[in-house]
Amino acid sequence: MLKRRLLSAARPRLPPVARAIQRKPYSVEPKQPTKEEINTAGIQAEFANHAETAFRTGFNIFKIAAIGGVLAGLVAFGSWELSHQYVEKMALRAEDDEEVKKYQWNVSGELWQGDASAGGTDPGLGSTGRQAVRAAWMATHWNVNSQDVYATSVADAVDAPSRQAIYYLGIAIAAAGKVEASHLHPFTVAELHNRTAGFYERLGDTYLDASKGHFEEAWRGFSGEGLRAARVALRLGDLSFQQNQHEEAQRWWRTAVELCQDTPATPLGPLSEPESVPTSLWAQRIIASTLVSLSAFYAQTGKLSEAESFEESSLSFLRSIPSPDSITEATHPQALHALFLLQRSSILSIHLAEVFHAQKKPVLSSIQYLTLAANSSERVARALTGLPLHQGIGALHDAPVPGGEDQIIPAFKASNSMDPVARRLYHDAKRTSAEAWNLLGVLYEQHEGPSSKTALLCYERAVRWAGQAGGEGAVLGENEATTEADWSVFWSNFQRAKGASDEKRK
Repeated sequence: MLKRRLLSAARPRLPPVARAIQRKPYSVEPKQPTKEEINTAGIQAEFANHAETAFRTGFNIFKIAAIGGVLAGLVAFGSWELSHQYVEKMALRAEDDEEVKKYQWNVSGELWQGDASAGGTDPGLGSTGRQAVRAAWMATHWNVNSQDVYATSVADAVDAPSRQAIYYLGIAIAAAGKVEASHLHPFTVAELHNRTAGFYERLGDTYLDASKGHFEEAWRGFSGEGLRAARVALRLGDLSFQQNQHEEAQRWWRTAVELCQDTPATPLGPLSEPESVPTSLWAQRIIASTLVSLSAFYAQTGKLSEAESFEESSLSFLRSIPSPDSITEATHPQALHALFLLQRSSILSIHLAEVFHAQKKPVLSSIQYLTLAANSSERVARALTGLPLHQGIGALHDAPVPGGEDQIIPAFKASNSMDPVARRLYHDAKRTSAEAWNLLGVLYEQHEGPSSKTALLCYERAVRWAGQAGGEGAVLGENEATTEADWSVFWSNFQRAKGASDEKRK
């Protein structure tokens, strides 16, 4: 009771008039909204709900897109970083096979910095320079496209890897110029110029001056000493010859041979032929390549008697270099060295056969050396792919021709040092085999007549080495080691001989 009184006393009491008004009913009923007003209000509310929904949906889409963009960026950056680390740690790793080092494949192959024993890229180049070197490697080995290099024609598309490599190596060389020389290996910049020159050389005659300029920078970087300089001197001689600078070419080639000798004072022959075999295995390979260049020079400049003498002495020199008793039983680095020298002797044999023919000597002399060249190059290609070694014209149809470079023995491809050498050697051997068999066909056709069965077999062999094998022995066209112009010659000779043979059987 007391509690109710207290609560009742706590309530505010309205004045009498207010209480009367409060109790008084409305004299007029409140206005009710019309149907149109209700519809309008509903539509407005619906629009508001739609706007809110659209805003929330747009915000969610933006949020998802932002998160997706961040994740995509992280994935792209991670892939980019991972690829660079792979090249740094794996693709450019230092050679650890002692047998490979013994035959100096680790220093004579593709080098992207001055220290072959260190691997990777030179830390002195800084992050920008090192990334550029790795990008150049990826452009040439992975054919990675770049927005910085545009291909405007089919030729540009084919040359794109070399152009990209040149672009990135230019960045690396510029980065090297911004750091103190003491931070870099003494030969790093020279090696970068050497690689740049090689890529310019691949672009054709238009870029010979640019290639030569970078080789000259490499020559200065190596101070004109050692086998690295000898390798550059060989290339400078080749470029000078292409530019019809014959005296300069001879000087460079002679310098290359001199630098390969065990002692600088070792005398050379009157035609720059070496008198003794150097102990360095890399020096033996440089000399072998220089002999091929000198041989072509003497033959192509009309000095046929000098060419004959030089080629005969060069073949004797290469035969005097010790070789394994069996290629199949040799170690892979040893076998690659022997095959390299054998391929050079094959080219010299072709040169000598052509010189004999130009001097109108008995055709059998040229046939002898061309047969030797064809068999030697076939042995090189077969040994690189692990196929049995066959020799002689009589075994033409029994000896299968290896296919693409994917058939090269995995042991060669597994080595960063030997893989590029094996690929180039394989292409050279296939091209030389096709050329030797084609020239044999020409000589047999001249010697035995247009319907010569032996000539037809030689032309057929040339086509098989120069073409891509199709189903049941069909030939589809030139392969990666044959130019279109050469393929046209080989194919037309084969078709002519086949037509003459078919006509004789009628």
